[in-house]
Amino acid sequence: MQSSLYLSDAYEDSSCLLNQGACHRLCMDYRSNEITCFCNVGYLLNEVDRHSCQGWQLVTAHNHLIVLECN
Repeated sequence: MQSSLYLSDAYEDSSCLLNQGACHRLCMDYRSNEITCFCNVGYLLNEVDRHSCQGWQLVTAHNHLIVLECN
């Protein structure tokens, strides 16, 4: 599943325009020349490289919510 984000105030020199800012899914630069990557629902941003997304699963057991990260 591919997601795209379009902003009405997008500008031509955005760092996200080239190779999606090296982000796996969504890229935002907020006009500061420093990109921020985001992931789709169901994925977590890799805490080491801050560009790739990792899948995660939700498991419920005995009225508790357990979140498992998958590589």
